[in-house]
Amino acid sequence: QLHLRTTLLEPESVTAFFYSSIDEKQVKLLKAVEDAAKAKGVKIPLIDGYRNARMTEKLELSAKMPALVELRKGAVAKVTTVASEADVQKALA
Repeated sequence: QLHLRTTLLEPESVTAFFYSSIDEKQVKLLKAVEDAAKAKGVKIPLIDGYRNARMTEKLELSAKMPALVELRKGAVAKVTTVASEADVQKALA
């Protein structure tokens, strides 16, 4: 919980990728997000919503995964559901 707080809730602004580690398609998108973030030189925290169900529920993201989520001071500012590598590229453009 401490890691999640310092990663997601304390920064002024952060964009994180929420996914479920038990969904094969979402795990594949994880690689696309990692590659896109590296190419853009940005750091995107990768949050396993399955393992961190409490945080996902608190942020009301359970039904929206996989998603790139922009948080500002710990509050959800924007949720972009991604279903493909093209969606990831577009969301990070």
